[in-house]
Amino acid sequence: GRRAESLAETNPNAFVRRHADAYLQHVGSARRAYEAHDGRKVVVRYEDLRADTLGTMKRMYGELGVSVDEARLALSVEKHSWENIPEEEKGQGKFYRKATPQGWRDDLTAHQVRTVERITAPLLEEFYPTGPAEQQL
Repeated sequence: GRRAESLAETNPNAFVRRHADAYLQHVGSARRAYEAHDGRKVVVRYEDLRADTLGTMKRMYGELGVSVDEARLALSVEKHSWENIPEEEKGQGKFYRKATPQGWRDDLTAHQVRTVERITAPLLEEFYPTGPAEQQL
């Protein structure tokens, strides 16, 4: 049987628009749930986790008021770090793909990057109020 072509194959620009719109909706829903929650909460950005995993985890636990054994946390962070994931488990089409903030930009054309930035601008402005576009998403 012949495989049906996907939107990504037949109209990649429409595919990018659709996924940027979906991303905006999903993150918007998460933000509304965050705002509605009266208890302790913390925003954790992927970029922060990649730049300083242990520090970000300590901050997260601290803001949530969760006690944690710092030695065990450090061991867990080391065990699960990108560098310690076996190479055969990494790559395109696998659960562990790149671990690169902004890595999505490398997969899109310049026009598609601008489309994503335009559609997601409200989120970018909220979560990255001072950084240049290259440091966002």
